[in-house]
Amino acid sequence: MITPHNFESDIFKKIINLIGSGKINISLKTNDDATYDLFIKRFPKERLEYLTQSEYCLDSTKNTDKSGLTSSFCHWIEYKLRSVIGGYFAGTARSHLIYIDKDGVMYKNPNLASLDDDDAVKYVTKIHSIVANANPHEDLKWLDSDAEIYKKAGLAQMATMGIGRKLRLVSIYNPETVLPIASSPHLKKFLIALGLTNNEIPGHEFGFARLELLTVFY
Repeated sequence: MITPHNFESDIFKKIINLIGSGKINISLKTNDDATYDLFIKRFPKERLEYLTQSEYCLDSTKNTDKSGLTSSFCHWIEYKLRSVIGGYFAGTARSHLIYIDKDGVMYKNPNLASLDDDDAVKYVTKIHSIVANANPHEDLKWLDSDAEIYKKAGLAQMATMGIGRKLRLVSIYNPETVLPIASSPHLKKFLIALGLTNNEIPGHEFGFARLELLTVFY
């Protein structure tokens, strides 16, 4: 829990002074709202668990429509929303759990190898739906527990996503209430700069606990 001394750091005081000086605009929003609107229209969070293979998967055999009209969900959250809500770098296509390789074959996370293609899509989209539909006005720290996600999804414990992807999903569907930082290490960097010690910051896998602390400062 944050204690009063954390609000006495030099960095925190500088931020408060900058806000008071009027030199920064903390309400500034992207001018790329049309892109975000297109994403929400194509992929409303209520429909995520029903996405088809072509709607969800990155596909190395296809060219991506620059307008975004044929771009997959995975392409959108990793690439097309960067100008709208900041960066998210998955690292490799494997972070998406499933994708279509250059030979047109579906790659599956090894823990999903026993599923056929259709069932793998259903499994992955259900996991995404549970995370994306988390209520931002309630305690989000349950998302740090994979066991809780499996339980709410009603699925066997086979494969889930990394903490960065969880943070990305919740932030892109709740831009007014959730800070758009899809990196647990970045959250730690900000908290350290604001005066917290390593002992006060939850471990790497507790990204939403870290996010909660940073939100208090915000």
